[in-house]
Amino acid sequence: MGIRGTEFVYILCDDVCATDPGFAQSLPAGVSAKGGLITGVEKGEIVVTSTTGKTMTLSVTQYGINPAER
Repeated sequence: MGIRGTEFVYILCDDVCATDPGFAQSLPAGVSAKGGLITGVEKGEIVVTSTTGKTMTLSVTQYGINPAER
């Protein structure tokens, strides 16, 4: 889903993604990206909201990792 002029990507993180060193370095020790959502914005801005109500606003060239909530 997108709004006119917004370009973004999202990845639901699987086993391969979870072991990628680039993603692993972005998370606190002991936290895994597996089952989480990785997002990136190429143009515009998006707001990501977790099931617990936490939000993250990302603009152009920003990437975020929202680990799966257990």
